[in-house]
Amino acid sequence: MCSTEGYTAEQHRARFAAWTASRAIGRGVADVKTERVFRAMERVDLEARLKTTTFSSRKAYDKWHVTMVERIQKAAASEEMPLTFGLGAKALAIHIKTLHIIPGKRIDLLRFAHAPLDRIVLKNGLPKQLRHDHALLGWTKFDRRAYSRAYSAVEENVLGSDEPRWKIEACWIHL
Repeated sequence: MCSTEGYTAEQHRARFAAWTASRAIGRGVADVKTERVFRAMERVDLEARLKTTTFSSRKAYDKWHVTMVERIQKAAASEEMPLTFGLGAKALAIHIKTLHIIPGKRIDLLRFAHAPLDRIVLKNGLPKQLRHDHALLGWTKFDRRAYSRAYSAVEENVLGSDEPRWKIEACWIHL
């Protein structure tokens, strides 16, 4: 039986973020379950780490991002849910988007956190000469190097030097 006793709004938001992340990475990937994503995010203590870390530049966020994605991959593997770097990066991006970007809570994350990548964002955001490069479109299979290459190419093609990264998501719907 389910009980709401002691269930807090913070726990509710954390579970919702896990659900959004699992839905975002789960299509066509075996063993991705909301409860596994939730436990993996708890294991890396993501929200506690975000509470003690602020970012002053894209470079500072990027360094933290690599570390956190690798921790998410390790935690997910312990949940019997192996994730590529691309899947871990998307889970992280969706988690941060759900809890911090959409509510507009933290200016540093609004500016520097990575927008989630998917095939649509990549096809619309990559420079024209790269839009048919299958290695750059297969975000679910990205290792760290492929992710970095694709994200940088989209960022350079879409954003001005000082624009917040969330604006990359304008590529999600190409009008």
